[in-house]
Amino acid sequence: MQYFNIAGLNICVTGAEYDYFKYRLSKYSVNKFDNADVNISFELNNSISGNFPAHFTSSNGRYYYELSDSCGFYDYILEIDKTVSFLKADKEWKNITYTFSDLDEIFGIKPDTTVMNVLGHLFAQSLRHFNGVVVHSSTIVYNGEAITFTAPSGTGKSTHTGLWKQYYPDTLIINDDMPAIRIIDNKFYAFGTPWSGKTEINENISAPLKAMVFIERSEKCSVEELSPMEAVIRMMREISISP
Repeated sequence: MQYFNIAGLNICVTGAEYDYFKYRLSKYSVNKFDNADVNISFELNNSISGNFPAHFTSSNGRYYYELSDSCGFYDYILEIDKTVSFLKADKEWKNITYTFSDLDEIFGIKPDTTVMNVLGHLFAQSLRHFNGVVVHSSTIVYNGEAITFTAPSGTGKSTHTGLWKQYYPDTLIINDDMPAIRIIDNKFYAFGTPWSGKTEINENISAPLKAMVFIERSEKCSVEELSPMEAVIRMMREISISP
């Protein structure tokens, strides 16, 4: 078993004894705790079979199901006529089992990469039950407060936060792609997470959230306050959620 604290959640992980996985989560590793907020078990199985629950929706070969006491999904790849994963979680996403196949020889996807990416998805799902979301953004801490800069990929979030570090050396980038935002005691906080896109720029720290900035490209620099409705619409586009 491995023990982590991410965005204030105690997460116990089994079945992920990979060097790459341990390396990427090393900043969030903690000593054994008695009470886990989330338990996640990974099981490698190249012959996944059985009677899978009826699905209520599907997308790109992923089939989502919901039962009276559990929910989850399974992935079926038509090209190889094979179910390659099956996930089962309780309704609060606190106890999760993910069974998956080794796709390295077929698609060049190594098990350690699978486990790292899937854990990020499961963390985002579980966080919703702890007053939190994962937001696609680059987030800094300046003068003890967090500011998130969010926009569609390629707009310039990382470039923007890089300029903050260049001109304000005390700036700290706590996550360059997928920070967590939680409400704790009626206040918003930003947290670093291990999932930071193409970079490994992330820190296991948190700070009160001062502002969320939505970046757009323009020929001139300007800033304006959004209406609450427009801010919510833009934020929902960048939140990591699934059925």
